Amino acid sequence: MDAVYPFPPVEALKIRGVVLIVHGLAEHGGRYTTFAEALAKAGFVVYAPDLPGHGKSEPVFDFFHLREFLKKQGDKIKKDHPDLPFFLFGHSLGALLVLDFIAHRGEGIRGAILSGMVEVKPYLAWMGYFVALGEAWLRGSKRESLFTHRLLFLRYSRAISPRRTAFDWLSRDEEEVKRYISDPTCGKALPNGFYVGLFSFLKGFKTKRLVKATPKDLPLHFIGGTEDPVGGKTRALKKILREYEKAGFSRITVKLYPACRHELLHEINREKVIHDLVVWLENLAS
Repeated sequence: MDAVYPFPPVEALKIRGVVLIVHGLAEHGGRYTTFAEALAKAGFVVYAPDLPGHGKSEPVFDFFHLREFLKKQGDKIKKDHPDLPFFLFGHSLGALLVLDFIAHRGEGIRGAILSGMVEVKPYLAWMGYFVALGEAWLRGSKRESLFTHRLLFLRYSRAISPRRTAFDWLSRDEEEVKRYISDPTCGKALPNGFYVGLFSFLKGFKTKRLVKATPKDLPLHFIGGTEDPVGGKTRALKKILREYEKAGFSRITVKLYPACRHELLHEINREKVIHDLVVWLENLAS
């Protein structure tokens, strides 16, 4: 069963558009309620589904179900709201999935927001792939792998000093980090088979190929924290921006938030971040 959190716009407002929120790894759509409610108050219809294997959705053992799931979500939104501008918001792994989505299905999309870009290093993706493959062979594809899970997240934790918890890299807001840690559906290990597919996706993630397949007139807005270790402290963001600029994209915008970490929507200045995003969407929807 798919878990989707719909946020209808305030009735008195003119409906401006529809936004599909694509969350990151080891979290769920319910964590985007504050952002979704702000969008609803601005007149947007918002969908924030739990990706397969996350939150309240059914377990999956193949990462590539996420691609098919997003295709179905996109098709349903276009069918249900044929006359509304359609936007995507992707965070972290969700940002990579959105970039993949718009490269294959970019026609009909009004714009996309990419938050918390992931620095994909080929050698680490290959190493993770072989580790996950070995874990799947030894323990079975349906068993959860704490070892692979720690391999993914440990280096981000080490990038923050001093640190109180293993998840301080998410945000400077201690209460938000506590909420993440206390949520049983966040930060948990996933099945070995899922990790095999995830690392296969990462090692095959070719920015140049995706950029070439993306409509050049599609507005893209990149946001990131300057102290986000997942993106190599803006390295990933700057690298992908260079690729779009080389390809002649003219509707690319970027906003960096000083001292912020990975989850801008859960940072201490989240009200400012959300305000900026709502304004960007409103300008394109009008």
